Amino acid sequence: MGKFKFGLIIAAFAGAIISGYALAQPAHPFTRTYYSDASETVAVGFQYQGCTRGWRSGQITPYYETVIDEDSDCL
Repeated sequence: MGKFKFGLIIAAFAGAIISGYALAQPAHPFTRTYYSDASETVAVGFQYQGCTRGWRSGQITPYYETVIDEDSDCL
């Protein structure tokens, strides 16, 4: 009976890890441009987030525009 409980715990743990990874992925890739202020005229940073990887460069600010690639699905 002990091995059975251990197996259930391992299966539950593995399921939680896999579920967490799936939830961390975006539904679609996106590109985000960060601006210096609310006028959104001077770009100061960029971000690309693909299905499994992404990158950022420049400054990250609360003023941004996001373009979602709805033609590509990550799920």
